[in-house]
Amino acid sequence: MDRRVHESSSSSQNDSFQILSKKGPRGTLVVASPDGASFFIPKAIALQEGLSSGDNISESRAGELKNRSEQYLCKQKIYDSLSRRDHSRQEIEQKLRLKKFRPEVYEDLLNLFEEEKLIDDRRFAENFIQSRLRNHPEGATMLRQRLSLKGISREIVRDVMAEYVDDVSLWDACCRVGEKLSRTKDGDKLRDAMLRKGFSWGMVKAYLRGDEYL
Repeated sequence: MDRRVHESSSSSQNDSFQILSKKGPRGTLVVASPDGASFFIPKAIALQEGLSSGDNISESRAGELKNRSEQYLCKQKIYDSLSRRDHSRQEIEQKLRLKKFRPEVYEDLLNLFEEEKLIDDRRFAENFIQSRLRNHPEGATMLRQRLSLKGISREIVRDVMAEYVDDVSLWDACCRVGEKLSRTKDGDKLRDAMLRKGFSWGMVKAYLRGDEYL
């Protein structure tokens, strides 16, 4: 017997069934329960399962489809985010929470993405540090703080900072920041602005005095 026919019969007998109707965006289907609750099924899953508008399905089958649909949509959101730029795991988690995905849906997916190196906090930290020093120079304190806020572990922060940040790169960054800020600030205001950028007092003092730090 066709599964949909069997499910329709069982659902009718138990008065517990979901009705599929074509109301969702981009060809998706909507599963509506007898109590009025509903959820979307993406078109791809609807096609895989051979679902059509007007079908009746059992409550257990609806639960399976809901979980599959959530996993599918969650996975698509992760791919979409990563296609735009590299992200730390915490950044992806924050995006998924904002979209109301449940932790039990996205935790395993994120683990899988990490296993496949599509999400890699160390790679993210390396690229982030190099990009900041090149395009938005800052001191070591600020760089560490930014990585921490993105959920990067202390161990990774320590290792990446040791590999990519030294006195030479920081002094170069400090001089570039000082040159830019000095166009609009001087004296104490320039000093304070450079300190807020995360440079050490010794480095800022050397720059303001025109000394060589190295």
